[in-house]
Amino acid sequence: MSQREEEVLYPSWPRLLSDSFLFVQISMLESRVQAYITRSSLLQTRLLSSLNAFDVAQNAYERKIESLSQESDKFKLKSKQHLEALKLAS
Repeated sequence: MSQREEEVLYPSWPRLLSDSFLFVQISMLESRVQAYITRSSLLQTRLLSSLNAFDVAQNAYERKIESLSQESDKFKLKSKQHLEALKLAS
């Protein structure tokens, strides 16, 4: 490996600490942070949307269960009344 290749692959401390090098590194890190912020914001929005949809479905399910329970109670009562009427008729 030539000395030039070594300098590129393993820059010396003075080069690492140069203003332009640090500026480039900081800019790259800032852009990566911004990308992560954007991604996490998107994921948070999707999660909240999914939770809202889940809540709507769960509420609809609970209302349906309550409705079916009330219908079942009505049928039980009617059935009981019909059985009593049959017992009295016999």
